[in-house]
Amino acid sequence: MDNNYFVDSKKLSKEALAKKHELETNPATRADIMEYLPGMEKIDSDISAKVLAEVDSYDPDSYTAADVRRALDHTNRTVEDLKALLSPAADRFLDEAAHLASIETQNHFGNTVYFFTPLYIANYCENYCVYCGFNCYNDIRRMKLDMEQIEHEMKIISESGMEEVLIRGKAADQKNKKGKKRTAGCCY
Repeated sequence: MDNNYFVDSKKLSKEALAKKHELETNPATRADIMEYLPGMEKIDSDISAKVLAEVDSYDPDSYTAADVRRALDHTNRTVEDLKALLSPAADRFLDEAAHLASIETQNHFGNTVYFFTPLYIANYCENYCVYCGFNCYNDIRRMKLDMEQIEHEMKIISESGMEEVLIRGKAADQKNKKGKKRTAGCCY
């Protein structure tokens, strides 16, 4: 399979290149992001099951223009309204739906934009997440900040007026309860 989006580095060993290609082309070798890691808090809720049941029952072709009109006319939309608005029958209503979405966004958030500033403690990684610039196959300079550097960065962030900081660090593989390799989140 030719893929023009993946780039190979000439600095990779044959073994590393083979592993990189396996991760790119075989989804079964990738981590299951829906599994809990040991020590993660499990929140007992039936929400996930309800959402997945709605997804399974969704038949986009069963909705009509009348269903879409009804959904657009509601002030408090239901799951059925959302399904209608996502159906092919909603195509001719896109401008109206976009306008209503804009009004709804304005009502909830006003003219504000919420920013986080990331603080990267380290950019080491053992994983190959194809979307991430820090993945282990990217040829970048790796480093880890010491406490003095972290304090310096936090001072600069504080002086900038930013109040929300997303602290990022190294991602590493762990084993889940079934012994399957799983990526530990790189956000602390």
